[in-house]
Amino acid sequence: MAEILVVGPRNFTLGFRLAGVRRIYDTAEREASEVFEELLSKGEHDLLITDYPTFRDCRKSLQERLEMSLAPIVIVISESGEYDAELRERIRTAIGVDLFEDESKEA
Repeated sequence: MAEILVVGPRNFTLGFRLAGVRRIYDTAEREASEVFEELLSKGEHDLLITDYPTFRDCRKSLQERLEMSLAPIVIVISESGEYDAELRERIRTAIGVDLFEDESKEA
């Protein structure tokens, strides 16, 4: 069975707690960078979910490691779409095509 981990502030992790996720790391209790480093070094978990402000506060090299990680796969959730825009631009740069091009423009 896949193991899900959640890292972030209490207001972010609450919904995951209510959904039954047991591996929660509250950033009020422990520094997020420290948690991320530990989880990446173990590489034994399946999915790590965090919020964009927690991710953004990490140093750039750690952000890159999180983005490239295969174990665990890291999902960054952004309320404002700020991270989504960065991810979209990185994909466009890497493959030369905007996969998320507005479909309404085609009509």
